[in-house]
Amino acid sequence: MQQLIYTLLAYLNNSITQDINYHIAKNLLENINIIKTMSLEDLAVQLNVSSRTVNRFCQKIGYHNFSTLRKFTLQSEKQTYHYEQDSTSFHSILLQHFKIIDQITQAEYIAISQMINAAHHIYIIGFEKHQMIALEFQKQLFELGKICKCTMNYYQQFYDIENSTSEDLIIYISIKGIAVTHNGGFYQCLKKSASKKILITFNPNLCTDCFDQTILCGDLHHDDSSEYALLRFFNLLINQYHIYKTGLK
Repeated sequence: MQQLIYTLLAYLNNSITQDINYHIAKNLLENINIIKTMSLEDLAVQLNVSSRTVNRFCQKIGYHNFSTLRKFTLQSEKQTYHYEQDSTSFHSILLQHFKIIDQITQAEYIAISQMINAAHHIYIIGFEKHQMIALEFQKQLFELGKICKCTMNYYQQFYDIENSTSEDLIIYISIKGIAVTHNGGFYQCLKKSASKKILITFNPNLCTDCFDQTILCGDLHHDDSSEYALLRFFNLLINQYHIYKTGLK
């Protein structure tokens, strides 16, 4: 659900004109909690457009059609929010995250930097708010001369993994590790990929046999504040990559 919200908001934010696609995106956002009960025909009538127009819009934002978009909302859980009551407890939680990040070794940073530098294509795969953090990492890599791809779309993520080669690198963010369980579609897809793969997670108990490197960067008991830990880790990684790149000159 959250992934779809981010996609629709991005479409509204980047629309120059308020055309029919803009109004479809806005209507979907306004009805986000009842999309799972809506039919294509109902939505088309509500918007006063054809069913084909609705499906074309869904394809534009990365879904095969309205049916696949609706299925995605059924599979997604509504986000819950946990707010710290005082700054002292919040600071304590951040320190727990940062202690784990501090255990990442220089050798691990160098290994990641080497993989980033050597990769022909880089795909950053994450979900919901974590993919938003990854966009900042994407921008920082670009500023250091490395262009990578960071799509918000679930189906495009599958496509990128399936079409990656041994010269490519996948940086995969799964805080709890649910997305890389053995019975998950992403795990099977990653397993088949010949690319180099890095897993960024909070879960120390995952089977990580399909990854070349696994990085623990936070406390799983406080995953509701995971975005702060990811920001810290990516900032440290960018700094180390900059040092690595400078040393190559």
